Amino acid sequence: MKKDHRTCAVTWYSYDGNGTLAAIFEQQGTGAIQLKEQPVYGSDRLGTFYRLGSNYQYTITDHIGNTRVVINRNKTARGAADIVYYADYYPFGMELRSGGIENRYGYQGLYAEKDKEIGWNNLELRNYDAAVGRWLTTDPYGQYDSPYVGMGNNPITGVDKDGGAVEPPDIIYKNSYTNKEVARIKLPGEDVTIFTEAFRPQDIFTASPGPVLSAELNLSATESYRRANLYQLRQNLSNVNYNDISNPTTSFAIVANVGEVAAGELMTYKVGQLFSKINEIRSFSLNNGYGIFGREGKMIGNYKLEMMYANPSAGRGAGTIFSLKQDVKGGALWRWDYGKLHSTGEMGYHSTIRYYWKGVKYGNTAQRTAWPSSLKAPFYKEIPKMK
Repeated sequence: MKKDHRTCAVTWYSYDGNGTLAAIFEQQGTGAIQLKEQPVYGSDRLGTFYRLGSNYQYTITDHIGNTRVVINRNKTARGAADIVYYADYYPFGMELRSGGIENRYGYQGLYAEKDKEIGWNNLELRNYDAAVGRWLTTDPYGQYDSPYVGMGNNPITGVDKDGGAVEPPDIIYKNSYTNKEVARIKLPGEDVTIFTEAFRPQDIFTASPGPVLSAELNLSATESYRRANLYQLRQNLSNVNYNDISNPTTSFAIVANVGEVAAGELMTYKVGQLFSKINEIRSFSLNNGYGIFGREGKMIGNYKLEMMYANPSAGRGAGTIFSLKQDVKGGALWRWDYGKLHSTGEMGYHSTIRYYWKGVKYGNTAQRTAWPSSLKAPFYKEIPKMK
């Protein structure tokens, strides 16, 4: 309940069992108590239903809940939004400019109703002065070193719903492969996204305190002894004194930890890069179109190996999948391509082969069937020598 000593109006606030504001009643002087406002909710407060005028007004807020614009449910005669109220704020909540019919909710929206008498924001536990960015009484939760600091000195993301503690933003765990959210935790500071290989929250937060043996397995004495020794070794490594290099366990721990870190970093890099590289390889766009081995290819003896490089002259999206060519003019050649077929002009797979046997050249550079091993390709047709 709140009383305005200027107008002698008394306001009552009604909450549901979850502590959510359900209705606002008002009494003017000695008149009857009337239901004045009912908040409209979706996932959060959307606006207000004014009982007396039977009118809905909807609130547009920013990322921390500040009321920026209030509009009527119905548009104007010209079809434009009927703006009832608007406001801009300094970082700690003092109004920079505003206009229209004065609105009950401003800085931090639902949680901080501005008192018209004293100009402070009334919250459940204490009052807040937006002009100086400080609370007027001490923090009942003792969240910060200063009991009066407003929003943890971080008004850009900090939201204090009741005057007790700033609600920290989320830390979001996402799966590296699917980019879908796996879990969330709360921690002070700006929103942070952490990518993980886990698919379930329990894979992130549940740790095994010791060796876990399947109940269904009948382990031999030798296997049980081996597992127990491995577990004991891991325990020793986790409690090693890194300042004592003379201890063999210390050296082993350093090597093991370096190996684990290197392997973890390598796997994270490789797996993370794999999916992006697959698309580049499939579209013949890897290394700016020069393929897996780059512009110079890969020399193996006097043969040049090239793979997955673009060949725009053979059609859009065309390229050579595999090419092994002797590094001499007219030398041996085996290529497998994807591009326009000479016979039909349609995109498809085809191969080219040219090689020598006992000084005789076989095959030619004309397109063959998709697979060089196909019996339909006349690979053994001798090419007449040029005069």
